[in-house]
Amino acid sequence: MDNTEYLTQLAEQEKKNKQIELEQTKAAALQSIEQQRSTTMPKFTAQKQQASVQSQLGAKNLAEFWANRGQTQQGISQQAELSRQNTLGSTLQGIGANEAQAEQGFANQIGATETNIQNQLTNFNNQVDTELSSNLYKDQLAQQEAMAKAQQQDFENQLAIAKFNLSASKSSGTSAVSKTPLTKVGNYSNTIIPYTTDKNKPIIGAVVDGKNVIYNLANGSTVKFALGTNPYTGTKNPDAVNASGNLTTFSNGYQPDNVNQVKLKNTGAIVNNNGENVKIWTTSTTTSEKGKGLFGKTTTKTTNNYYYWDSASNKYKTVPTNILKSAGLK
Repeated sequence: MDNTEYLTQLAEQEKKNKQIELEQTKAAALQSIEQQRSTTMPKFTAQKQQASVQSQLGAKNLAEFWANRGQTQQGISQQAELSRQNTLGSTLQGIGANEAQAEQGFANQIGATETNIQNQLTNFNNQVDTELSSNLYKDQLAQQEAMAKAQQQDFENQLAIAKFNLSASKSSGTSAVSKTPLTKVGNYSNTIIPYTTDKNKPIIGAVVDGKNVIYNLANGSTVKFALGTNPYTGTKNPDAVNASGNLTTFSNGYQPDNVNQVKLKNTGAIVNNNGENVKIWTTSTTTSEKGKGLFGKTTTKTTNNYYYWDSASNKYKTVPTNILKSAGLK
């Protein structure tokens, strides 16, 4: 998957996550509105029923009043009934208006909620699209810059190797490309091998020959260095010699297999160094510390140190903490 596809998928996933989040927010808001509505709207029905009951009760009481007085004048009764119905109708109309207003208020809340959620989603999507366009542009620039840098590095590597071949040829008096072995021993300052990490890397193999190491070069030649001597720097790392004064290196003939006389172990993890993937090594040291007081308990502490080998500088370097974390070593 290239960066363009990855960034696009990442943007789409952000949109989906935001949509789910806003849908949940909308659902909660609509549920709250519905709860308010279900509590409020039945009150208007109850008010209408109560108004009708009160009106009927008033008519009943009026009829009983006229009956008790022995008065059954039809005109008065009809006028009272008409007045009662008008009053009831006016009351019900007022309650209905309040009910419609409340219903419209809830509808407005629902509409406003849906519009607000949709606007948030639209704004977020627009922001993601803008960021995606910016990231794609930056990635394109980074790729162009990386390509230009790689081309420049390739040119510098080829130039360094050409200079090396010329230097090696002059030091041996033979052509470096004639496959005649170069066996210069002693001062290697004019035959130090240029360090590169790409396809033009000059060393393609090493063979330990007693106290020397014969390096096979990509140009078909060989160069001999004293065991423990870094062919890229022409110097020896102090750790290449142990406490007994014996040489102790890995099979490449110059990289020490210890740091401060503590044996290195391969963690299996990798770190990128100048475009080259190199192993992460570790050493473990145990120290004892006696607690305070007469009966203080002695405790032991194990410390793990992590390194990677940098051939160009002929030394082990400490692995940064952030890389250790990403490699699961911290």
